[in-house]
Amino acid sequence: MADRPNFDDELKVWERGEAAKPGQLGFKAACLKNGPRAFKSVRISKYGDPETGELKKTELRFSKNERLTDGGFDFATASETFCIENDEIGRLAAFLNSPEVAPGSYRLVDGDSPVASLVARLQGGGVSAGRVPRSGVTPA
Repeated sequence: MADRPNFDDELKVWERGEAAKPGQLGFKAACLKNGPRAFKSVRISKYGDPETGELKKTELRFSKNERLTDGGFDFATASETFCIENDEIGRLAAFLNSPEVAPGSYRLVDGDSPVASLVARLQGGGVSAGRVPRSGVTPA
């Protein structure tokens, strides 16, 4: 139950390039909060074949560890943990990096899709919304 260094307001990150457990290719972690009762952190780990370097899974795990009576933290046992994997990490990153928007329902559109070209034509005045039937765009 080793204690982590004292964290101030700046982001503290640590990483390990080799396996900490079987199948792990390494990890990178950061302190989110070093509070009076709990230490909250996030860790991104890569798993795969250590001999070939083939990546099989990426995992992002959030953990909360309780402070002990001696002032340290119980890093051996997280009181709470939550993880997301692979494509879910990209979705979380998109959410966190998205601009603030008005309440409503939205869909992300691939920039190379036919829908994206239709939206560009509508925004650019190349076609009016009244000329877009449910089945597609009528010729201009």
